[in-house]
Amino acid sequence: MAVSGIGHHKRDISPLVAPRSIAVIGASANPTKSGGVLFANLVKGNFKGPLHPINRTAGEIMGRKAYPTLAEVPDKVDLVFIVLPQGHVEDAVRQCVAAGARAACIITAGFSEAGRNGEEMRLAEIARASGLLLAGPNTIGMVNAEVAMMGSFVNFPRWQQGGVSFFTQTGIFTGALMLHVMSSASERLPVGKSIDVGNKIDVDELDFLNYAADDPATEVVGLYIESVRNPPAFFEAARAVRRTKPIVVLKPGRTGAGGEASASHTGSPAAEDAGLDPMLRECGVARAAH
Repeated sequence: MAVSGIGHHKRDISPLVAPRSIAVIGASANPTKSGGVLFANLVKGNFKGPLHPINRTAGEIMGRKAYPTLAEVPDKVDLVFIVLPQGHVEDAVRQCVAAGARAACIITAGFSEAGRNGEEMRLAEIARASGLLLAGPNTIGMVNAEVAMMGSFVNFPRWQQGGVSFFTQTGIFTGALMLHVMSSASERLPVGKSIDVGNKIDVDELDFLNYAADDPATEVVGLYIESVRNPPAFFEAARAVRRTKPIVVLKPGRTGAGGEASASHTGSPAAEDAGLDPMLRECGVARAAH
């Protein structure tokens, strides 16, 4: 797995969380395909920056000029969503690197959670060598109401700006929670950002904590994490962020069944849970009950 933001080095993940321009490799005019739903959601959400569909055969999609490859987009792109069959993902990530994209979000599943660790490790190595910020694979996508990024293949009924920012490691939780929240007619939890990194091969909870610390729109940080990559660095960052912003952690795995569920969702190893509660309390971080 790639090592990110660990120790004293902070990465700027704003190209991933709050991009100024987006491309979708695998964008489709077919509303039944994930690439069609995700691209339509970005268009209908009125994303504030340039939005480029990448499709080898389409001339345009939803009124936007389509390009056969990312290299043919005339401008540099901050974030690329990859919505392709598993066997084409590595080539798409290499396209991102060659085109100078700053971040990529791999929607596609079928990697470590399906036993394909080798393919996932290659993606992590590409990201580490190039500096490309990588979220996923195996994610429902990302939403940031502040920049009108509805980058998900889930059709949420509405999304409004709010001071709660979520970082999550599984689309099952993210999709169910956000559908519930966004469907509420009243007393709606004010979630403005929901960043789902799926199998978490690169960008992790430490990167997000560092981002949230400096993000004026984030007032409360919520974390659904199935594993903690670097506990000492994570707790150090949490202690610092907690001085100004509440942090709530929901982590499954209190039981053996919970650990097995995490492995099946995102390929996360069963993390040691016994010492987590006292460390969270010492940092002033709340742990939500299941």
